[in-house]
Amino acid sequence: MIPEIPINERLRTIRETLQLTQRYVAREIYIAQSAYARMESGLQVPNERVIELICYRFNVNREYLREGKDVPMFSDIAPEQKSDIALQDF
Repeated sequence: MIPEIPINERLRTIRETLQLTQRYVAREIYIAQSAYARMESGLQVPNERVIELICYRFNVNREYLREGKDVPMFSDIAPEQKSDIALQDF
């Protein structure tokens, strides 16, 4: 069995794979850069709203981000289909 990768490391891996800055990711998910930095460092755990926004904005597989499951990092939803997805409670 593959050991689970902590969520803070998954956040960093996603950001680095997409070649984005912490500041850019934070702005896209409507939080302060310092809050996002704390999440990547493991000092703060992202809440459900943050997880959903990261998945939506960056096409990330929810199972990968939430649970660290051995699934593809990115969702197979095409960008043009995203507009059909309703973001409730945001």
